[in-house]
Amino acid sequence: MSTNPISPHTRLYWLDTIRVLACFLVCLRHSLIPPPNGQGSLWLSAYNYLSAPCIGLFFMVSGALLFPVKLDIRTFISKRLLRIGIPLLFWSAIWVIIFCLTGKIEFNEAIRAFLLFPFKAVTGVYWFMYTIFGLYLFAPIISPAISNEKVARYFLILWGVTLTLPYINAWLPNYWNLTGDVTHPLFEFSGYLGYMVLGYYLRYHLPSWKNFIFKICIPGCFLAIIIPLYFLSERHTNITNDMLYGFLTINIAGLCIIYFIGLALLSRLIPIEGKSIKVLQDFSVKSFGIYLIHILVLHEFSWHVWKFFFPNTGYLIQIPAVAIVTFILSYIIIKLISFIPGSKYIF
Repeated sequence: MSTNPISPHTRLYWLDTIRVLACFLVCLRHSLIPPPNGQGSLWLSAYNYLSAPCIGLFFMVSGALLFPVKLDIRTFISKRLLRIGIPLLFWSAIWVIIFCLTGKIEFNEAIRAFLLFPFKAVTGVYWFMYTIFGLYLFAPIISPAISNEKVARYFLILWGVTLTLPYINAWLPNYWNLTGDVTHPLFEFSGYLGYMVLGYYLRYHLPSWKNFIFKICIPGCFLAIIIPLYFLSERHTNITNDMLYGFLTINIAGLCIIYFIGLALLSRLIPIEGKSIKVLQDFSVKSFGIYLIHILVLHEFSWHVWKFFFPNTGYLIQIPAVAIVTFILSYIIIKLISFIPGSKYIF
């Protein structure tokens, strides 16, 4: 009898695994030490590409866990607002204070940045927080619709089409940008909501084992590998790195599917037991805190230490090494903070 390869009723530590990977990929993506000497390196491009699914995976995990929304709208939104708002406020303040004290920004800039925090992220990395809250606002609206498998598939097909539109720029310059085109008939289907619906769909409506390879794996591999290779080999002048490595492109969505399904199946084939589960879950629980603090660890520690001890290291070693140091140190800091009473509200 064919069954869902990653049944929604099995242990959810496979989602913990995906969340931890996504968190590490964020660190990997930000670990290039400036100035970018040797920009254009093959390894730089490779790491940029392999880490690009970080954001999509976060949204997919959120969708897999949140949908279907069973709480009433007021309760759901208030819980999500507190879950995001308090940590964002706290770490935005920490970021502004540290960068002001270290002279990276002027005092008046710091005050302005903090006052604008409800409307604009104090640092670019925190854009994710504003986006995810916007998706939470929409989640109760779309949840009843995508509970119907056919409706979810319909939405994902149209969303997938929007992910291919940036590549039309190779022939029609400026046809579509990565933030979408409000005049395009498919604009309403574009954006990060698609990743949340995709995560939900793969958890609850994944095809049977028989169709799994043909409907999910092979198309995902094709999109993730063949498309960028084609455009790189053809050297279309209107295709930028933002399109090849952008979060809202069809090849990165394909790579997200490969990571998501691959880790889900691997976790099922190689069960994690005992202390390993506790360690994995602890990293997963603290992944939000790691995300919030990793940019400070990078700026104030990892980059300086690496440049001092290994100034001439190439991208092959530098990027993953800095990412690992940042990821582990961020975890240790959040772990230590977690022992402070009430700290659960800030990550």
